[in-house]
Amino acid sequence: EYIEQYPHLEAQIRGLHAEAALSLPLIFEGRMLGVLNFSFLETHAFDDSERRFLLTMAVLAAQALERSRLYER
Repeated sequence: EYIEQYPHLEAQIRGLHAEAALSLPLIFEGRMLGVLNFSFLETHAFDDSERRFLLTMAVLAAQALERSRLYER
C-alpha cells in the first residue's frame, strides 16, 4: 500500500526491508519541527491505545526539541 501511495519512493521503501512503517509529525505551537519515523519487520495494525501513546510521544518529543532550541539560544 505504501508503494502504491508513494511510487516515487519505491526504491527507498524497498530498502527499508520493513512490513510496516509509522511517521509522526513533531509539531509545536503550529510549527513543524521534524518527523519521528519507525519501521517494523512484521506487519502491524495499530490499535487506538497504541495510536494515543504514539501521538503523545510525538507531542512530548516536539516539546523537548523546542526546549532544546530555546536553551541553545
